[in-house]
This record gives sequence, C-alpha cells and structure tokens, in this order.
Amino acid sequence: MAEKSRDRSEERFVRKRIKKALAQKDHKSAALHCQSINAYNEAAHHYLEAKEYAAAAELYEKIEDFEKAALYFQKAGSNTRAAELYLRINDNKNAALMYEKGGYFLKAAELYENAGDSLKAAEAYERCFIEERNPSSAMGSTGSRYAQMSGKLYEKAGQYDKAVQILERARLFYEAAQAYELKGDFLRAGECYLHSGNLEKAAGAFETGGDLRKKEEILSKVYYKNGQLPEAASSAEKAGDLVLAAEISMQACSYAKAGELYAKAGSFEEAGEMFLKANDLLKAAETFEKVGRYIAAADAYQKTGQINSKVAELYEKGGEYLRAGRLFMQLDLIDSALVVLQKIGPESPEYKPAAVTIGRIFGQKGMTNLAVEKFHRAISNEPVNKTNLEPYYYLALYEELSGKRDTARTIFNKILAEDYHFMDVSQRVSQLSQ
Repeated sequence: MAEKSRDRSEERFVRKRIKKALAQKDHKSAALHCQSINAYNEAAHHYLEAKEYAAAAELYEKIEDFEKAALYFQKAGSNTRAAELYLRINDNKNAALMYEKGGYFLKAAELYENAGDSLKAAEAYERCFIEERNPSSAMGSTGSRYAQMSGKLYEKAGQYDKAVQILERARLFYEAAQAYELKGDFLRAGECYLHSGNLEKAAGAFETGGDLRKKEEILSKVYYKNGQLPEAASSAEKAGDLVLAAEISMQACSYAKAGELYAKAGSFEEAGEMFLKANDLLKAAETFEKVGRYIAAADAYQKTGQINSKVAELYEKGGEYLRAGRLFMQLDLIDSALVVLQKIGPESPEYKPAAVTIGRIFGQKGMTNLAVEKFHRAISNEPVNKTNLEPYYYLALYEELSGKRDTARTIFNKILAEDYHFMDVSQRVSQLSQ
C-alpha cells in the first residue's frame, strides 16, 4: 500500500512538471517527463509536438503501434527502420518505397514485385543494374540478371521502350528482340536476334517486318552453315548478293549457275571461267570477248569448232599475231595474214616463225626473191641446227625454184645431217641428185 501511495505521489509530482513544461511550450521536456512515468503514448504525442519524430517513433514501436512507428521513422528520414516496420504490418508497397529511398534497391524491387507494381519493380531492378555495372569490364552475370528482370517487368507494365533500352544496354540482345516484337518493331527485333546469333529467329522477324531481302540474306548464312549450298546460293541471289551467290554455286560445283550469276553481277571474267568449267565454250567465248580477254575468247571459240576470220581477228586483238596469221593462212586469207605477221618485230621470240610464214606467202605470190630474203632474215646467219630447220627447208625449196639447184641440195644435205626424217628432205635430195 505504501509503495502504491508513493508511486501515485511521484506521478502527481511529474504531472505538475509536465503541466509546467507545457505552459512553457516545452514539449520535449513534457515528453521526457511522460516517458519517466511510462506514459509512452502521451510522451510520443509530445515528441511529435516538439517535431522529435524519431523519438516518437521509438515509443510507438515500444508500445507496438507499428503503423505510427513506421510513419514517423519515415518522417524522421530513418528509411530502413520505417521499411522494417512497414514489413511487420505487411505494407509491402510502403516498405519498398522506404528501402528504395534508403538505397536498398534489390529489396525494394522484390517488394514492389510482390505488391504487383511492375513498373516500380522494373525501375528498382534497373537501379540494381546501374549499381552493379562496372564500365571498365564486361557485364557480370548478376548485372545481366537485374537487367533481364527489369526488362521483363517493363514489358509487363507495357513500357516497351524502357524494356529494350535496358536490355540492349546489358547486351541481352535475344531478350531485347523479344521486347521489340511485343512492341511491334520487327525490323529492330531482327537486328537484335542477329546480334544474339539466332539467325533463324532473325530471318523470321525480318520477314514479318517486310524486309524480305534481309530475310534471304540471313537464310543464306543459315543454309551455308548447315552445308545446304544450293539453298544458300538461291537465298543470296534473292537477297541481291549475286557475287556471293556465284561463289557459293562455285563451291557447290554448279559452274553454269555460277557463270550466270557472275555475268548478272557484271563480273564477266569470273563468269567466263565458270562457263569454261561448265564446258559451255560458246558462252565462255562470248563472255571473255565482252571484257577484252580476246585470246581466251578465241581459244574457246576454236574449241567449239569455229575456225573463221573472227577467231583470227580476236587473236590479233589480243596481240597473238603469229596465231592470228597462221589462222588467216589456214583460211586462205593471205593478205590479212601478211598484214598481221608483219606486226611481229625482230625482238620478238616469234619473229623467226613469223618470218618463215611471211616468206611462204611471198613465195605463193610468186615473189621468190622476197621469199628468199625473208628466210635469210629468219636464219640470221646461223648455221643449220635443230632450231632453224624449217626456215632452212623453205630457203632450200625456193632456191631450187629460182634455179639454184646446187645451193638447194647443199642446204637439204645439211638438214639431213641434223634430222634425216625432217619433212620430205631425203626425197628432194634424191630428186636433185638425178
């Protein structure tokens, strides 16, 4: 009884002091006096009047009024304490807000997500991504995970622009492509699928987006990777890359197709080579002629069985004067042969056989002296040897025709000494000896 009486006496004393403090508008002292007699709710009220929010919050927590405790810790700027108390009353959204303000973005993101606020959760995960990101190195797996979660939540919130932005920053191109598809931007989706290495998905996105050329370009790579060369070439052609289509066709040994593609691309030299490999000699010849490869064109025409003045003219254009001259001779176009053979100068290794042919032409024209002179030029005062048997043979022949039988016989005998079976020399020696 005595103890209770003393307690009541002390409380009356404290109450007087509280009254005095309040009269002086000293709410903090009033709060302290209330606290000394365990009047915590009243003390908290006076702390609030004194704008001592943290002290008030501590008391509200002590008396388990967690809602008010959380509110006033929040007002005091004690965000983490406020967040913990909001969690105790299952107010996840306000708890998330406090964790976010306190810099605990991961905890905030998880709580926003649990509260069903996809946009705020996405923003918080994005902050986690920014905090985790190290600009001087490649993105770590944790940072990528935060970016991925942020992107998916932005998608859920319908914020596709923000979704693709963070996913591309994190180089999560496959996920970015999916976001672009949700946004309806299939061309950008295709580019992102390309960056992710998923060529099949990229091709599909470009097709949906209406860029069929890009679709075929990618399909060509897919087919090539799978060893489907004809299909790869076909797609490259549809994509407009005719040279690539030709190269792939060549690898597939489809030389005729490769030739056609090179020709369409304007690469006529390569086209000609492909037509040659395909044994399409006429196309090869026509194609080589277009690009000024006259000798190759003439060779191809000849292989088709064409022996005519056009072929000889092509050899002439290509600088093959000896071959041109001989072909003109074969066609009995003597004057044309003479003109082209006379283009061969003494410095040319073909001068000697050209001079022999010119000499024969002079002989056919009845110009025996000129023929003999030309054979002498072909010989160049060299003695008879295996390299000059032909000019010596014709020299002897025309010496005989001009009536110099002994000179002719002497030359024929020298030829026999080098090559007994050369042309009809032995027969002519026998005739001259009679």
